[in-house]
Amino acid sequence: DLKAEANVRTTVIAEQDWAEEWKKYYQPVEIGNIYISPSWLEPAAAPGRIFVQLDPGMAFG
Repeated sequence: DLKAEANVRTTVIAEQDWAEEWKKYYQPVEIGNIYISPSWLEPAAAPGRIFVQLDPGMAFG
């Protein structure tokens, strides 16, 4: 005989363009001399750096 108790809480959030909103949290990553950046950001120039530019879209998340 299992009894479970659950509390449910809801929050109303403002309407947003979620297809674009997530982009502000997707930041460049630097691993050694490899710089991985989303396509909508300008890569930071540096000598000897290898640039990888991704257009992740919704497939990554």
